[in-house]
Amino acid sequence: MPAGHVPIDLLTRMPFSGPVLVRRLLLWLDRRRTQDIDLVSTHDIRRIAAEEQAAPAYRSLAQTVEFLRAADVPR
Repeated sequence: MPAGHVPIDLLTRMPFSGPVLVRRLLLWLDRRRTQDIDLVSTHDIRRIAAEEQAAPAYRSLAQTVEFLRAADVPR
């Protein structure tokens, strides 16, 4: 799903902040191919983790996942 189509308003009802979303992203990548985790930069991780509000954190996460899926990272 493209990042622009992610229902951010619905996702923000879940009480997750940037650090929690980063942890979940890294756990997801850790269960993929060995090289897939290298596709995420430290800048991306810090950007998502720094978000204290849910909506911007989910937008950043959606953009990162969209990039990873475009790079053929398996679901």
